[in-house]
Amino acid sequence: NGPIEQYAFDGDTPIKSIISVQYAANAPKSTIGLAFANGLIVANPYFGGLGVAETTGFDPLEPTDTVPPLSHRIQSSGATGIAASATPGRFYVTDFTGSIVRIDDLGIGKTPTKKIIVTGLGTGLRGLALSEDESHLWVADMLNNQILYVDIENAEVTEFPSNVQIPIDILRHENALFVADSSGVSEYNVDGELVMKNWISLPDARYLTYASEPGN
Repeated sequence: NGPIEQYAFDGDTPIKSIISVQYAANAPKSTIGLAFANGLIVANPYFGGLGVAETTGFDPLEPTDTVPPLSHRIQSSGATGIAASATPGRFYVTDFTGSIVRIDDLGIGKTPTKKIIVTGLGTGLRGLALSEDESHLWVADMLNNQILYVDIENAEVTEFPSNVQIPIDILRHENALFVADSSGVSEYNVDGELVMKNWISLPDARYLTYASEPGN
């Protein structure tokens, strides 16, 4: 319910507090997802109807601007998760209405647009991950204790084989999927085979990302 904190890789001390004037003045606020591509992209379901925003002036290597403005906003009915595409300005977002939305041209000097990929999936959608060829999404459905596998082009939704309880987020790294749920972080391969249950034993694990340093 406050600023986003940037930490050095040693994890000891926050080196930058990221919060805009608009964001600071709004309540309640709850940052649910972050992505970094052409700027810092924030998913927030409560900020004045805002679904996604880009904060400008954020340089992770030289953090000097502590109150960057929100330069672009797009409403997405209460964003609950976000995944960045390799295409500049493109992001996939889940929301409280049970929709998965594609946002284009966010943060690249154009007017952002959105397209609904699929809707009607219930209020439990949270984090999501994009396949390497960007044809599919894996989506955490915390209320139905399942991972959904979404064909983006055809808007087809099937259940990804997994045994999860209250899944919150999914991270894909090459051919591995890491799923955070109520018991920890488990590893699957992209075909749905369990590689290691509770690879990290961490009750009520939440959102995942990985550092640029090897092995993290």
